[in-house]
Amino acid sequence: MPIETAIFAPDQRKDIIVPEGFTVSVFASGLNAPTGIAFLGNKNKFQVFVLESGHGIPSRCNDEAAFQTAFPGKPNPFTPDVLVFDQSGTLLRTLGKPTDATSQTGGTNVFQPHGPATSR
Repeated sequence: MPIETAIFAPDQRKDIIVPEGFTVSVFASGLNAPTGIAFLGNKNKFQVFVLESGHGIPSRCNDEAAFQTAFPGKPNPFTPDVLVFDQSGTLLRTLGKPTDATSQTGGTNVFQPHGPATSR
């Protein structure tokens, strides 16, 4: 049986190094493997677009098809999407969530149902 060895402790912030006088704070939490970020607007009013890869590295703990079977009709956190936040970190909307994690053809899907989705 495989053993999950990744340790997820984002609140510890031990791996983020910033220059003296700067601090680290959480802008948005609860994200699932964010892989890209883009900004729209200016320094006073902007939106933040976050690309989530979905399940990222395949694992028995984050199987997107199993989630869909166990929780039909619920938003699937293990499929890729783009989340849009305001400058305060409030979620405004979700763009492009696949409708079926088991579909290979996509149908109405706008992203591949199986991550990871990455940006360049």
